[in-house]
Amino acid sequence: MSIHRAVGMSLMVIALVSLSGIGSHLLAGRMISVETTAWFVEGGVIGMFVGNWAVQRLSGPALQQVFAVAIVAVAIFVIFRTA
Repeated sequence: MSIHRAVGMSLMVIALVSLSGIGSHLLAGRMISVETTAWFVEGGVIGMFVGNWAVQRLSGPALQQVFAVAIVAVAIFVIFRTA
């Protein structure tokens, strides 16, 4: 599988897991603030355009490196956020 397809599949899985989390949160009777939702939607739309721009301009190996750095950055953020 090409890295371009792998990145797309990874992002699709993230979107599906996110939707599942939102659904279970709402089914549990908890609300999600409109402000929080707006921030996530805004970030998602901006990320979609930036990602599309990057995929069209980066070669497979370069995209693989950018994706790996992004995954490590998110992992570090989560580790420090939960510590």
